Amino acid sequence: MAVKDEVSSKFTDEMNHAMKQLGFVKSLKDKRRYSYIGVLNDGKVIYEEFLEGKLEISLNVEGINVEILSAGFGVGNTVSILINDKEYAY
Repeated sequence: MAVKDEVSSKFTDEMNHAMKQLGFVKSLKDKRRYSYIGVLNDGKVIYEEFLEGKLEISLNVEGINVEILSAGFGVGNTVSILINDKEYAY
């Protein structure tokens, strides 16, 4: 999962609870214009980070190439999730 723009204004307690149920520990609540990337594999969190700057990661997960970009409003306002060179974020 990756976010762009300003996700915290729409981030509800229900969303926070659902993410915790999946195993994510960081909350986007009150993280105005932050970038965020969270990655699960086989039900386990293998990467999770948020910060005020732009985030970019490249992973190889069981032979699958994954490239993720998250940029909040102040640092590009864009998102990309490439899995084996196919875009999944729109």
